Amino acid sequence: KKKKFGVITREWRKGDLVKVTDFDITGLASTYYGLVLGAGNEEQMKIFPCVTVYSLSDSHKLVADVYKLELISAAT
Repeated sequence: KKKKFGVITREWRKGDLVKVTDFDITGLASTYYGLVLGAGNEEQMKIFPCVTVYSLSDSHKLVADVYKLELISAAT
């Protein structure tokens, strides 16, 4: 019997806890956790969707492409 998996999509919200997986030039993955601070502007989100993330490991604001994000805990 096959299992059916569904994908749930939603907009990123300020305060979402996310895991960011980034790759360096050699293909080595690095991960860190952060909080979403906000999304890019409307024009940018259509072509290159990204969000601003506050990195919990080094206390910096970074712009991350949405395909690098994994939702850990949703903001209420």
